[in-house]
Amino acid sequence: MPVYFRKLIRYCCSALCILTAASGILLFLALRSEYDTAIRHFTQGAALPLIPAVLCVIGTALAFVPAIAAAAKKISCAPMQSASPAIFAATLLGFLLFASFIMDIRALTDAGLSWFARILPAMGGLSAFYFLAIATRKENSAPSPIPALLSLIPILYAFLSVMDTYFDASYAMNAPLKSYELMMYLSMALFFAAEARLTLGRQKTAAYCLFSGLCLVLCGTVGTAELITSLISAEYGFSLMESASSLVCAVFAAVRLFTLDEIPPAPVEAEEAADENKA
Repeated sequence: MPVYFRKLIRYCCSALCILTAASGILLFLALRSEYDTAIRHFTQGAALPLIPAVLCVIGTALAFVPAIAAAAKKISCAPMQSASPAIFAATLLGFLLFASFIMDIRALTDAGLSWFARILPAMGGLSAFYFLAIATRKENSAPSPIPALLSLIPILYAFLSVMDTYFDASYAMNAPLKSYELMMYLSMALFFAAEARLTLGRQKTAAYCLFSGLCLVLCGTVGTAELITSLISAEYGFSLMESASSLVCAVFAAVRLFTLDEIPPAPVEAEEAADENKA
């Protein structure tokens, strides 16, 4: 991988982390000062909620920079599987998803809840096994059918979360926080789709850079704001486990983006190259 691209990835990832932290804290301040929990909407004329949205737009634009560079130079790289921060983040995300499933297990048999609310905990619990499989996967291991099959479950979980948020009657259709959450789950679904391609050995570096950056910014912003808010007060109705999962998903995306490295040649290709050098 070219040195300039490695530096570009790390500078962009660092800038995205700073933008995400700032937008998450600002969104939290907006929730605490300009949010009406009775109608689940920001107060009329509130300006503070707009600043995190602007920062998210800037972060989205910044995520395109390494993606465009990778597409222009046809760079092929993938995250390092053996990176300790990635293993820790994947394990923690799997633990949080499974813990959320255990806490919401009653939803599987509660006929009074919507089918979204009944299926989502199960999908989250099954998704946990994929992230645990990532954490135990060895470097340069061949694609396996089990992780490949499991990689589809987080995508389904994220898209069901999009639908659940969209049809959530407790929010007004034009509620800004609803829009924040919809964008968060959409970015999560795109990132999980890029992860699935990585698991299948069909990764596209440009798409992976873009979707990782989007997930970092949007999941980090909403996850940070809702997690801190849920720790302070329960009247907002945010789920502590879901907020923590969103934030850790952003951390996982950041680590994966930061640890992008050149894909080593396959053993057969390496032997052919060695033979050519000898000749």
